[in-house]
Amino acid sequence: MNRTTSLKTTLKKIVRIIGFIFLSSFIYITFALFYYYKNIFVFKPDKSRHYNSELSVIYKKYDVNNNVLAEPLNNYNRNYLINLVEKNLDIHDSLKDYTLENHDIKNHNYPLESFIIINDLAYYENAGNDELLIGHMFLKGYYIQKNFQKAFEWFKKSAEHENNFAYYFLGIIYLEGLGIENNYDKALKWLKKSAAKDNHYAQLVIGDMYLNGTGLRQNYSEAFKWFLKSALQGNSDAQLYIGYLYYNGYGIEQSYNEAYNWFLKSALQGNSDAQLYIGYLYFNGYGIEQSYNEAYNWFLKSANLNNPQAQNDLGDMFLNGYGVVKDYQKALYWYLKSSRLGNLDAHYNIGEMYFSGLGVTKDYSEASKWFKEPANYGYEWAEDKYKTAKNLEKRKKLLQFFKSFF
Repeated sequence: MNRTTSLKTTLKKIVRIIGFIFLSSFIYITFALFYYYKNIFVFKPDKSRHYNSELSVIYKKYDVNNNVLAEPLNNYNRNYLINLVEKNLDIHDSLKDYTLENHDIKNHNYPLESFIIINDLAYYENAGNDELLIGHMFLKGYYIQKNFQKAFEWFKKSAEHENNFAYYFLGIIYLEGLGIENNYDKALKWLKKSAAKDNHYAQLVIGDMYLNGTGLRQNYSEAFKWFLKSALQGNSDAQLYIGYLYYNGYGIEQSYNEAYNWFLKSALQGNSDAQLYIGYLYFNGYGIEQSYNEAYNWFLKSANLNNPQAQNDLGDMFLNGYGVVKDYQKALYWYLKSSRLGNLDAHYNIGEMYFSGLGVTKDYSEASKWFKEPANYGYEWAEDKYKTAKNLEKRKKLLQFFKSFF
């Protein structure tokens, strides 16, 4: 009896000790987790945590009801945002060497947009930048829920401070009808206000409106004027368009030499379309000594920047042996790369290779698959080839069926 009682007592003590250890561990882990998540969610919020809590990531007093800033961003908040952007935003390859110290951004009132339009930090004014920052966050959905209407409201507030890029974004919102009714007149009004302050992005967009007749009468001369303003400030897309206008003689006397000069300015900044056009000039000998080798080099530069048309053109060179040793495998390689980026010419060319058995086993079924995509988009020659390939495939299957009886 005494042994049994002693054993029960001992077991109870062991259970109490285990219970105490378990409870102590639970309390410790609970406090540890609380401290851990407090640091993550309160002091160092990440994108996913605050995605639906509109402006909490900004760490500032904000009057939600009146939709106004209660105070400017303080140094901690601004530096936090800068670090957040540095780590998370996708920055174009050509900007990888950019550092904060180069532009002394920490000592200025620059918004997130500085990281997107990196070459224009000097254009930003001190007034209205907090509003511009929040407007751009709503426009792009950076760390808060994308909301075009709120973006518009914040850009309007920034525009009241005569902020150059607020004018620009208001113009874009009206131009594309983002969250509001599309209005080309108002778009042009705001874009011209921004362009008047030498915003080369605004000048580029105005030029594009005139080039394509977007919301106004097409006018190549006006397009050239606005592109030139932007191009002289180093905008590579505007330089490309100036080259394009000279190349075709739109709104200006046709000149391959001038086209080459402007394409080259743009190409040296890494513009793959400009590199492509220089390739065409060398390929055809337009305004320059004809050279397949030079054409190949420029097509390759462009193709390596994932320009689908340049990749297709390299395929053509290997298929036909223009300046290179004819190589069907390399032709197919470049056509496939181009097709994956949606180039319909590449789809058609792959279809031709299977249709004719160039470097691959002749296969009408496979050819028809490749002809189908461009045929669906109304390419007449692809439609004809698609029908022919389908008919030949049916005939082949029918012959195989009859041969099976003999």
